Amino acid sequence: MQIQKLTCVAALALLAAACSSKKEASADALNPLSYAPADTAYVIGNLEAAPADYQEIYNKLVNPLSQGVLQSLARAIEKTSEIKDPEQAAKAKSLLEFLQAQWQGGLENIGVDIKGRGAIYEINSLPVLRMELTDPGKFKAFIANLETHLGKPFATGTVQNQPYWQIPLEQASADNDAQIVLALIGKQAVLSVHTRLANTSVEQLLGLQKPEKSILDTGELQAINKEYGFKPYGTILLKPQTIAQKFLGQTGQETWVSQQAAARGKNVSEVCRSEITALIGKVPRIVGGYTELNKKQFDMRYTLELEPALAQSLTELTAPVPGLGKSGNTSAVEIGMGLHLNKLAAFVQTQASAIQAAPFECEVLQSWNEAAGQAQQQLAGLYMVAGWVNGFRANLTELNLQTPSAKGTVLLTSPNPSGLLGMAQGFVPQLAQLNLAPNAEPQQLDASFLAMLGMNPEESLWVATSETALGVSLGQQDGKAALQQDLKAAPATPAPFLYTRFTGDIYADLMRTSNENIPAEMQQEDVATYITWPLMQSLPTLYEQIGNMSSLYLFTSKGIEVRQETTLK
Repeated sequence: MQIQKLTCVAALALLAAACSSKKEASADALNPLSYAPADTAYVIGNLEAAPADYQEIYNKLVNPLSQGVLQSLARAIEKTSEIKDPEQAAKAKSLLEFLQAQWQGGLENIGVDIKGRGAIYEINSLPVLRMELTDPGKFKAFIANLETHLGKPFATGTVQNQPYWQIPLEQASADNDAQIVLALIGKQAVLSVHTRLANTSVEQLLGLQKPEKSILDTGELQAINKEYGFKPYGTILLKPQTIAQKFLGQTGQETWVSQQAAARGKNVSEVCRSEITALIGKVPRIVGGYTELNKKQFDMRYTLELEPALAQSLTELTAPVPGLGKSGNTSAVEIGMGLHLNKLAAFVQTQASAIQAAPFECEVLQSWNEAAGQAQQQLAGLYMVAGWVNGFRANLTELNLQTPSAKGTVLLTSPNPSGLLGMAQGFVPQLAQLNLAPNAEPQQLDASFLAMLGMNPEESLWVATSETALGVSLGQQDGKAALQQDLKAAPATPAPFLYTRFTGDIYADLMRTSNENIPAEMQQEDVATYITWPLMQSLPTLYEQIGNMSSLYLFTSKGIEVRQETTLK
């Protein structure tokens, strides 16, 4: 429990930073990122302070959950009476009551700087989390109170006159002495995992012995922010191949992780190391960061960078869909996809053929060989569908998850809209009675057809085609005009291969519907569900603070890009 609390406290502080242009050198020297080595396989951290608006965003999204958290803690306290060992029950109750009181005071009450700088990185495969505090005294008091309620103090150690806490992860043994180390150094808290097997000193992990060259010194994060237009409030950098090498090891360069795996009979063969590392190497980096952050909006962007030839081949797969992902839409829900299925099938076939020509020898990758062998049979259906459909867009003005029912327009894009219409007429003969032609006026289906479908006969159902799509509009008062507008809408630039957007109210309804589907007996009899139920019930109030959430997925010359936008009410 105490570990989870400390991890949560630290993670929530990673989005902020503070620096002064007049004291840039000293600020950089104290930036948690200056302790991350240049060769770290992953890093998340701040170059500068988050704007003042961040506090308002934090409060707006976290406060709605507070009551649910407190009620869930109260239920957990109630359940301690069922612990058979009186001493353990008393300790658990004491700890939970402490956490309950602490939650009411907020993170600031324990000295955590919500807008403080922070970083997560690794040293020799050992994770390190470093964050700034507003008041180290409060944080130290929090640890002392935690020890009191746990019934015993944490073990301590000292290096270079720096004291630190030691929290064993499990019972120590000759081949496993992993423990959490936690220290307060100046106005920073440092949390890491230490084991003598990694041949890495506590001094290195705590930053008492700084790396010869840090990730800040390389300028890589700064270059990423400039290249992708990220704000300096929280940059993400993952290097998959480096991660693989540090965990799997290399020929003649065993790591403590690979050595421990071998000692447990899980040795990774040389061929597996080579093939897995080469496969992962197709994704040189994963980067991410904020592109906007203010009290009304926070946007993030992630890119899965791919090797150039692979990225270029993917850019040819996207099929533009009218209106999909364009800004300015105010409907309740928009979701769609656009892919040239024939090109997708050819892409998969090319990859499968390459594997068949040179099958993987690694035992872990044998399933890839099997999948490649089955690809030919599975792709036949994809090629067949490709002649009829290459995308869709649902643009809904209303969505009732209780009924369920919806109002809005739905488009099916096609390389052959006339052929798609002909196929649809085979399933719905009434369509043949309508005067449907590309770009002609939308036609309305009569009430008897709606009744046959089990729909309200008073609802309106319009159908129309264009040179690229077949569309329907259901239940809208201005359904005819809405359908015409959506069919004529220009594709977004750049065109996404996948796009989703929901209002916060729709998400809130989704959570309520999900909660209602949980049987009453489970709510009472399943201990985990019983305890967390108040928190689950409070989640809709969080989503009600949100105006819209959208995710746009693109194939670019750099790889696969995800753009997420969230606006607050």
